[in-house]
Amino acid sequence: MSGSEFKSLTSLQGRIRNILIFIADSLRFDYYPKELEELGLVLKCIAQSIYTPISLASILTGLNPPRHRVKDFSDSIPMAIPTLFDLPFNISYWDHPYDPLYKVLRRPPRISLEKLEEPFIYVERTGETHVPYDPNYRGSSEKFKRYIKIVRRDKCKLINDYKEAVNRAFELFLDRLCVLRKCGIDKRTLVIFLSDHGDVLTEYGGLLFHSFPPCPETVYVPLAIIHPEIEQGLVRDIVVRHVDILPTITQILRLKIPFFTEGLSIIDILLKKIEVYGFNWYRRYRFGITTLSVWDEQSNGIVLVDAPIRCRIISAFMDMLRYTHSLHPFKLHRKIVIYGKGIERGIEIIEIFRYWPTFGIKDNLLLSPMNKAWIEKNLKVILVRKIKYIKELIRRRSNDIN
Repeated sequence: MSGSEFKSLTSLQGRIRNILIFIADSLRFDYYPKELEELGLVLKCIAQSIYTPISLASILTGLNPPRHRVKDFSDSIPMAIPTLFDLPFNISYWDHPYDPLYKVLRRPPRISLEKLEEPFIYVERTGETHVPYDPNYRGSSEKFKRYIKIVRRDKCKLINDYKEAVNRAFELFLDRLCVLRKCGIDKRTLVIFLSDHGDVLTEYGGLLFHSFPPCPETVYVPLAIIHPEIEQGLVRDIVVRHVDILPTITQILRLKIPFFTEGLSIIDILLKKIEVYGFNWYRRYRFGITTLSVWDEQSNGIVLVDAPIRCRIISAFMDMLRYTHSLHPFKLHRKIVIYGKGIERGIEIIEIFRYWPTFGIKDNLLLSPMNKAWIEKNLKVILVRKIKYIKELIRRRSNDIN
């Protein structure tokens, strides 16, 4: 597809009233349902982490992990940082009612799509594609351990279970599209289908799932933009990132809000063929390991395993015992790990992402969203958000007393 073929996206600006984001947890790029290509534009997307709370924080804030500062389920997005849920819309996050992600996302309302009034922003995450892929092994840690033992020896079952899980998640997504059509709002709603991270399915000597390492199978995920009036098909040789979702939405909605974001509008990326790097950050708390990595559109990447050698050896040893029963994990715990052809000046680029807010444009990595105008506007945003938060606390306490 050429740049001129994406002009229909531009034509939607100002005509969209609603946003629906559907997140299929742990869906890797090479396993996305091909039917997506018949619904809209499908792009290769770089996840900002291989851990759900970090990825979702990047999706909602448009910031790389060092800036939004969410590192675990115990963290919440800081009140001073605006999110997608701060836009002037009716909002809902739909997940299991007791999922810890509600705390991470500052406890947004949980309202079903059928009951949400326009204009709205609706975000839903499904765990159908999350391990264990066979629903019969969910519900307890003992079942989970038993599932690992089974699929470690039976790759065919593992792959079949994963494919069936993808089909279940896609059927759930199709149900949401059906709701939009039945309500007659499909033409007023922009739909985004994506994943928070991928999964390893016995690659790298028999490793499983997404606890380690950041690699093409866990970093690259599908992102589909769906609307009745836009093109369909897979967009090749272009990559986008989680952080690009927020600026894309604000551009489509024609909202001029002073968001500090490290993302670019996907519309601009497609029309101008902007080449970007994507940054991925992950902390394996159990072993004291932090990984920082950068990736490009060709699945080339470089991973910095930021930890003392003792921690890396222990982590690799535990992966060997639990998954591979081979020495392969030790290769993935070296200080620097290269995937594909690697990234030229990769460590330097990693350090830029780590310490400097950047749009990640290949030929201008130091181009940053930070400027005097933004800082002046953002102070007002912070103040308004703080006042809103204080009012909400007062309201909750009054309700508790009554």
